[in-house]
Amino acid sequence: MGYEIEFYKTENGRKPVEEFLKSLQKNQSARILKDIELLKAIGADLYYPYIDSIKGENTRA
Repeated sequence: MGYEIEFYKTENGRKPVEEFLKSLQKNQSARILKDIELLKAIGADLYYPYIDSIKGENTRA
């Protein structure tokens, strides 16, 4: 089962993720949006290299 994707919105209505995507070249944003669509469709069953665990001092892994 996939995920519902919601981009972050600030209290004053800014959408920094959308702003970032719009600032990219078309081929760059298309690649990112394709991966977001995979997350939307497949969710936690998505596999490497699309997802991977994050390890570090400030993570719970």
